[in-house]
Amino acid sequence: MIRSIDQAPSAGPFAFPGLVFDDAPTDGEALMARDAARLAQADEAPSLLWFTWDRPTITVGRLQDPGRALDLARCALDAVPVVRRPTGGRAVFHVDEWTYGAVVPLRHAALGGRLADSCRALVEAALSEAYGLVFDPAAAAAPDGPPAACFGRSFGYEAVVDGRKLMGSAQRRTGSALLQPGSLLVGPGHERLGDYLAEGDGSGRLAGAAVTLTELLGGRPDPAPFRAALGRAWAAATAGGARPS
Repeated sequence: MIRSIDQAPSAGPFAFPGLVFDDAPTDGEALMARDAARLAQADEAPSLLWFTWDRPTITVGRLQDPGRALDLARCALDAVPVVRRPTGGRAVFHVDEWTYGAVVPLRHAALGGRLADSCRALVEAALSEAYGLVFDPAAAAAPDGPPAACFGRSFGYEAVVDGRKLMGSAQRRTGSALLQPGSLLVGPGHERLGDYLAEGDGSGRLAGAAVTLTELLGGRPDPAPFRAALGRAWAAATAGGARPS
């Protein structure tokens, strides 16, 4: 089902236009096609859509060669779908995470700028408010994991806690809008990507390079405080509208 923030448990009485939580499990091809269509049809109103995978799925970046990055025979043997994202970046094994796709006009004053200053920053702020997390400064020490894996590296604009990556982000821009997806690790499972990498991950570097909300909080997070905090941050950021031409 698709719920706006006001319908989420304990989220409060106010709706926040453009912010939607789609809790209906959906296959990866459809999810990526939907994000691409949202970018192609972008208008002047920013939108932030959180969605749910129907099964463990590997995505690769738009310019990444899956044949070089992955052991595709192993993926097929284990019936793990491999899907190309409409944005760049590296491979992700989507298992236990909160995933979003934001579409924002480039002219939007608060959200249309650099990756570090856009929707990723709103998610960080909401996580800090909801769970008290403290993030490493930008360009802090990056994880050191397999180079073909998104959660094996950080590039200075992604969410890192105590030197370990919590959320991966990327952007794709057209002449008028941007698409920014984000994968926020909730529980374990993402490290299973190491089983499907062409280069392998015998040393388990991927597990050590990333961290989950469950690990940081000492238990599985209640999503309601995060959704409510994100709603407030979203309302404040979208109130300003576009920059003057």
